[in-house]
Amino acid sequence: MVCCAASGPLVDLETASDGQIAAGIRGKLLGQVALVQRAVRHLRDGGSVTLAGGTFSAPLAGGSLGALINAGLEGMGLDGAAGIPVAEVAEAYVAAVEGVDRGRTVRL
Repeated sequence: MVCCAASGPLVDLETASDGQIAAGIRGKLLGQVALVQRAVRHLRDGGSVTLAGGTFSAPLAGGSLGALINAGLEGMGLDGAAGIPVAEVAEAYVAAVEGVDRGRTVRL
């Protein structure tokens, strides 16, 4: 099953209302979560669900909400049982907290 749903305006988080933010999260993130919950019951053996989240190649004015939603979709597809050593995760957290990088996704 493939879903390429997209919804939501580019909004400045400083001026966006709680309602605008909630609508964006409901419309794309929670909508696709609900879709996955229902789709997995109907998949054949070996079947899969593919969600299109998207990324911004460079900072985009008003793109923070979209980036948040897309990160949520990406996170839903990660398998936490893959077995990343705790020491490696801890090292990444220390580097992120004590380092100078900002706006970067850390991948392990």
